Amino acid sequence: MNKYEHLLMIRMSGTISTKAEQTRQQFTAQIVRNIKDALKSANIPFLIQRTRIRLYVETPDLAAIPVLSRVFGIQAIARVQRRPFETLEDVVAAGFELYKDAVVGRTFGISPKRSGDRNKINFNSGKVSVALGQALKPLSAGVDLTHPDVWLHVELHPGRAFFYTDEVAGPAGLPLGVEGRALSLISGGFDSPVASWMMLNRGINLDYVFFNLGGTAHRRDVLQVLDVLAGRWSAGGRPRLYEVDLRPMIEHFRQCVPERFWQVILKRLMMRGATRIADKMGHLALVTGEAVGQVSSQTLHNLVTIDRATEALIMRPLIASHKDDIVEFSKRVGTHDISAGAQEYCALTPNKPATRMTPAQAVEAEADIDFTLLDAAVDAAIIYNLRDLDPEKLDLDTPSLDHIPEGAALVDLRDQRAFANWHWPGAAHMDYFDALKNWRELDKKRTWVLVCEVGLKSAGLAEAMRRAGYDAYSFKGGAPRLIKRAAELTDPLLADLFSPVALD
Repeated sequence: MNKYEHLLMIRMSGTISTKAEQTRQQFTAQIVRNIKDALKSANIPFLIQRTRIRLYVETPDLAAIPVLSRVFGIQAIARVQRRPFETLEDVVAAGFELYKDAVVGRTFGISPKRSGDRNKINFNSGKVSVALGQALKPLSAGVDLTHPDVWLHVELHPGRAFFYTDEVAGPAGLPLGVEGRALSLISGGFDSPVASWMMLNRGINLDYVFFNLGGTAHRRDVLQVLDVLAGRWSAGGRPRLYEVDLRPMIEHFRQCVPERFWQVILKRLMMRGATRIADKMGHLALVTGEAVGQVSSQTLHNLVTIDRATEALIMRPLIASHKDDIVEFSKRVGTHDISAGAQEYCALTPNKPATRMTPAQAVEAEADIDFTLLDAAVDAAIIYNLRDLDPEKLDLDTPSLDHIPEGAALVDLRDQRAFANWHWPGAAHMDYFDALKNWRELDKKRTWVLVCEVGLKSAGLAEAMRRAGYDAYSFKGGAPRLIKRAAELTDPLLADLFSPVALD
């Protein structure tokens, strides 16, 4: 291996080192396959060499380091200098030559380590620290083994010494693909992407299912999140997304199910739909981002009731997590900014949701649901191959405006109480579900602007109207931005007081 100028040494996860020899070999082989996939996908040339305890990648492009730092099963990556040796003096001479400039005027510490067959190295690591430290100390600001300006690492293998000053952490965990395949219920929010990442970190290949309740706007958020999970974190896998359009059955569901049970029954419907896909495609489990007590549908009682909708194993890696910790972890995953701007579908949010629903109550509440509508929606699912998908090339724009054009009619889709509390002067009120049924009765010659709580319901309805030839738009940002717009027009200095939620 001398074709390329940069040599990278890869330490594998400590979890792998504890495995039996045969399992270790299998896991190492999977990491090698995943590394090859990651670097080939990034168009980075490389050579790779495998030993029992280390992997070595030779490459002309240091962009390989951030790519490798997202391969599961890798503990750390270091750019190293390799030198042959026979004696302690050889190691010291090589270390002095490589590190002499790095320690000038700085404090340093030496971290030596012997690896491989130690019986073939006739001196211990302590002697390396003493001898190399004595050689470098006159050039430096002194030795500091607590917080030095620079750490000097020396890793000794029989006949070869590897020198490096820095290493980049990998995600550790298990190699993707060693633990089978599961199906993750995904949304554009913070929780499900983080839960999915945690399962990927345990070696589980994931496909994803997305139950679309809000049209293009809802799809856009999800595809952007999955572009991160599939593009950055799925080396070695070929994840798919199943998009199930639940919108056709929402009105039916709303009429059949008592309002206070909407959230729990909707989750049970999603579990049934996901199980149907999992059974067909051979997924071993379902994955969700639920955490106990985070919202009304995630109380312990309600989670038990949701579980009873399926015989599938439901894995909830965030079950005891705090929201703040999940949001912080999403920064590591790379989905934070997308999730922060994602919109949440709120048309099925009851005023007084049930927090202690029993399985018996769920069965009773579902008595009049036509489950063939769910089966039809699942059978019609759109399938995306996520590693081949470029969200930038998809038509994910929603028809939206940030102003009310002159002569346009504004329709407020919020509930009657919110509309009565405040609405844009001259706006008409239509219940969202009434609007879904009756929008074709609106005057096709007019321009229509729709507004809802956050802009998701209005975007979906405007999308449907435009497909039918209407000049229809969603007000961008929903009611909070409209309130702010009204304040700006009347008294700009007070605008922020009328906008209690973050709009950008």
